[in-house]
Amino acid sequence: MNKKEIAQAVAERLVLSPSLVEGIVDAVHEEIVEAMARGERVTFWNFGRWELKTTAARVGREFKTGKSVVIPERNKVCFTASPNLVAAVEDAMKTL
Repeated sequence: MNKKEIAQAVAERLVLSPSLVEGIVDAVHEEIVEAMARGERVTFWNFGRWELKTTAARVGREFKTGKSVVIPERNKVCFTASPNLVAAVEDAMKTL
């Protein structure tokens, strides 16, 4: 399911225009990105949370030559699903 399909489904459920809902989805996305750029954790109760985690610098290996290379420290985005979301998906899968 992509953004347009999600916007269409939500628009039908809430009786709104798909373009309005797509704008709302875009605005939510931008707010999540900006909050995470500020170092904040973003939490949607009963859905999950996004947070930045820093991976330490480490030594890796180049595949072609086998030489050691330093992989620099970096931030990565991590999403943790809430137990309620996991349970809801499992219940939904049982009814399919």
